[in-house]
Amino acid sequence: MGINEQKYLAYKIISNRRGKAVTPIEIINIERKNKKRLKKIISKYGIPTPSMVGLTACEDAFLVLQHSIIEDKYYYMVKDAYERGDYPAQHYALLTDRWRDQRGEKQLYGTQFSIIRDENRKIIDVVLCPVEDFKNLNERRRKIRLGTIEEYALQMEGRIPEEYYKE
Repeated sequence: MGINEQKYLAYKIISNRRGKAVTPIEIINIERKNKKRLKKIISKYGIPTPSMVGLTACEDAFLVLQHSIIEDKYYYMVKDAYERGDYPAQHYALLTDRWRDQRGEKQLYGTQFSIIRDENRKIIDVVLCPVEDFKNLNERRRKIRLGTIEEYALQMEGRIPEEYYKE
């Protein structure tokens, strides 16, 4: 499941960077198949955690969740596992921000960036999505064992809007 998810995600990223925004039906079908399989696993065993399935399989399940619409019940299962100390902090932060973004809320950990394209689909900017309480963002990131937002923005080749620092 994880290999398929990454293989087709890489294809999607490469095609998007070339400005083609190709989304073959095969990618959609693999994503649907992975999500359906993960739902069955979760309904039978619960959210895959490192103690249950090992870190690699937990990461594979995380990728499937992260690349889909995150249902509330799955998010709360992940949150519970994280609070018990049985879910990777970075994955929890990414899922939290993605879930909040899907709900129209500001992110907590600053893991999500928006890609801005020109009329030819060429990337012209990568911008940090809105963050709740930006002035305390690095403290929240530190508590969850993430680097600073400035370091992460460099990694993502993105920028932090100046107005965030003025709030």
